[in-house]
Amino acid sequence: MIEENSKLDVFVQRVKEYADERVKLYILDLKDKAVTLISSAALLLISAILGVFSLFFLFVALAKYISTYYNQPSLGYLVVGLFFVLLVILAFVNRVSWIQTPISNAIIKQIHDDED
Repeated sequence: MIEENSKLDVFVQRVKEYADERVKLYILDLKDKAVTLISSAALLLISAILGVFSLFFLFVALAKYISTYYNQPSLGYLVVGLFFVLLVILAFVNRVSWIQTPISNAIIKQIHDDED
């Protein structure tokens, strides 16, 4: 009888150790996914900032070129400004399909790709 109790105690102890290790593994996996998501978001943010600055200077150059070409100092800035207004309206109208859905899909893909 004592031998059965000791075997049962050993079994229960091993099951507890296994459960503890599984919890540690799960937490480690969550940390890994969080770090991957944060680093991907940081890379996206840095790329977006550099892209915005590049586009800004390109559009300023385009506005200067249009102003010089038509010999109207403000015409180039007006044309570029109207282009951006049109772009903002299009982005607002299509915000779900152009912005929300792709970002959600990218985050979900990033989470599920780590499981394979």
